[in-house]
Amino acid sequence: MQAANRLMLMGKKSALGFGADKLAALSWTAGASTTLSTAGGFARALSTTTTPPRIFKGPIALTAGKTYKFGGTAYQRTAATNMFFRVSTLADISTGDIYQNTSGGTSIPLTGVTFIAGSNVNVYLGIVAVIVAQGEYSEIDDAFTLQESL
Repeated sequence: MQAANRLMLMGKKSALGFGADKLAALSWTAGASTTLSTAGGFARALSTTTTPPRIFKGPIALTAGKTYKFGGTAYQRTAATNMFFRVSTLADISTGDIYQNTSGGTSIPLTGVTFIAGSNVNVYLGIVAVIVAQGEYSEIDDAFTLQESL
C-alpha cells in the first residue's frame, strides 16, 4: 500500500468540531462463514465454521487531509485468541491496509481516537476475529460512529 493511502493516527482527542456520523446510513454486513445479529446495542459476528467471522460497514468515502474520529468499542466475547478492528480498502476487510488495531483478547476501546486521511479513498470498517472453533463470536457497538471534521 502506498504511503499516501495510509491514515495518520493522532492518538488523542481533537479540539476540532465534527459533523454527522458517516456510518449512520450504512448497515452492518456479514462476511463469509459469519452470522450477523444485533441485540442489546451490539452487532455480533458469529462463526458458522472455523473461518474467522467478520462484519463491516462501507463503502465510506474519506477525504484527503480531513480528520476523522471513531466512537465506540469492539469486543472479543469468547475464547478466540484475538480480534482485529480494521479500516480497509478491501470490501471483505481481509487486511487492515489502512488501519488495524488488535484486542489482545478482550476489547478495543476506540472512542475519541482520531486520524487524518492521507488521500481520497473508499474504505470499509469492521471487526474480524481469529476464531478457533465454530460458534465463537465478537461484537462491536451497533451505534459505532465515524465522524469527519468540519
